[in-house]
Parts: sequence; structure tokens; C-alpha cells
Amino acid sequence: MTEQLYAHPVSQPALHWLCKLNDYAIEYKFVNVVKGETHTEEFKEINPMGKIPVLKDGLFVLTESHAIMIYLAEKHSWTAWYPSDPQIRARQIHEYMNWHHHYARRSSELFVNTLKSKIGQSSPAVEAVLKRKDRTLRDIFQMMEHWLRQSNGMYLLTSSHPSLADLSCYSEVAQLEAMGLLKDLDLTFPRVAVWLKRMKQLPHHDEQFAAMLKFFRKFDLVPAKL
Repeated sequence: MTEQLYAHPVSQPALHWLCKLNDYAIEYKFVNVVKGETHTEEFKEINPMGKIPVLKDGLFVLTESHAIMIYLAEKHSWTAWYPSDPQIRARQIHEYMNWHHHYARRSSELFVNTLKSKIGQSSPAVEAVLKRKDRTLRDIFQMMEHWLRQSNGMYLLTSSHPSLADLSCYSEVAQLEAMGLLKDLDLTFPRVAVWLKRMKQLPHHDEQFAAMLKFFRKFDLVPAKL
């Protein structure tokens, strides 16, 4: 039986993209976060935390994007994205995933607070996040540049093939690029700039990120040229 993925295309595309890249037709259950569907009694029976994504595999329920990515990759033997060697997994995937929540995930923090500012929901806390924007970007990209230097500028922590780490990271960083926050990246973090271009060349990229761009345009978060 095919698993069911409860998600929204804006938050975040990595999971569905992983399935598409492996020609796997997972059953996609759209959850309208804007309309508060994650807070309904029906949804909270699936995930009491009221958050997406959620994976259902029969009676088995799993939350958290990285946990779901690993589960699907292991179950379906997607070893190109999640190698079987435990040391390679630890170094190339798990290490990144622990770093992700403290750094790359802050891309979403910038997006959410920029959106709040745009729709008249600003506050001192929102302004504080936006004020430290440059520092946040520097913290994210300095480490990415280091990893890409180690892997000869191909992919994060690996030189030959993108991994779950790349898909997860790109889904965050793509938000920053869509909002026009990555100006002069070629000069400041050249390896990251090359990596971004390489990730865009992966199959199904445009279709997976179309919904994000549409959402960003709706709230005037995208520069006119995009």
C-alpha cells in the first residue's frame, strides 16, 4: 500500500521532490495550513502537535521532515540519496540534519517574519529577526561554503551525487533566493552559488517549487524580475 504524505507545497517541497526524483507516486494529501486545517480535530488525530508534514504507512504514523525522508529512503532502498554505509550516512546526512535546525532552518524564520511585516503583523520580535538578517545569512552560508569546499564544490558533504541533505537544505535556501536576499552570492560565497545552480538542474525542480513562488508572489515577497 502506498504511503500517504500530509503536507503543503510551500512547507517544504523536499519530501515530495524526493519521491518524484525516485519515480515514486506517493499519495499526496494537501493540507491547507493558511485555513488552519492542521488545527482541526480530524488532523490532530493524525498528529496531536498540529504540524506538517506527516506520513501514514498503514497504521504507522511518522512526523518531522527528516525522519520521513530517512524512513522512505530506507524502506525503498534509495541508496543514491541515503547511502547504506553507516559512516557515510553519519558524515554526509545525519551531521547535516542536526546542523540544519539551528542554521538552514532559520531561512524559514526570515520568510515567516518578512511575511508578517508585509501583512501588517510586525512586532518588536519580528523586527529583531529582520534586523539580524545579514548575520543569519552569513552563519548559514559560511558553513555551506566550507562543506562545498571539502566536496570540491559539487554537493553538500559529497562530490558525486546529491543526498537527502542537499534536498533539505535547498528547500530552505530557495526561499531566500525567491525573496531576493542572495545578491552578490557569486562574490561572497561562490561555491554556494554554483551549488544552487546545480540543484536547479535536477529533474522536477520547477514543478516542485512553482507553488512556493506563486505563494510568495501573492504576498509581494518576490522581486519583480523573478
